[in-house]
Amino acid sequence: MLGVPERIAIVLAISLGYPDSEAPVNRYRSERRDIEEFVRRIGC
Repeated sequence: MLGVPERIAIVLAISLGYPDSEAPVNRYRSERRDIEEFVRRIGC
């Protein structure tokens, strides 16, 4: 359908729910890369 070679992986993740600001895991802040560094838009 998209013509993506088998050696390329397409990954999609969606989180649903409500944040728990008291949970320690939700206090962690990772570094963020600019989306243009790793996303290639096709047909947009």
